[in-house]
Amino acid sequence: MALSVILMQADILPTVGLVAVIIFAFYFMMIRPQKRERARVKNMLENLRKNDEVQTIGGIQGRVAAIKDDVVILKIDENSDVKIRVSKSAIAGVTKREGEEEDKEEEKKE
Repeated sequence: MALSVILMQADILPTVGLVAVIIFAFYFMMIRPQKRERARVKNMLENLRKNDEVQTIGGIQGRVAAIKDDVVILKIDENSDVKIRVSKSAIAGVTKREGEEEDKEEEKKE
């Protein structure tokens, strides 16, 4: 009787080990990269400034005219002064920061 209990426990150990390996792999392949991406997006939105050029998740590109709480006002046409309001969470990325061209021009001169 005691021998059969020991053998059953021995059969369970590889299964428990396999489940642990799968959980470990899921963490490093799915959960951890998602956390990093969330932190990157949060940082980008917190550092959003006036005159940054951005692109929305819908593909609209424009320059930030103003930021009010969770709303960003984008200037999408320089000539006719067309502006739209979008949710801050709709900003997919910053394409050019304010002053970025000036920094590059200074580097070229040196």
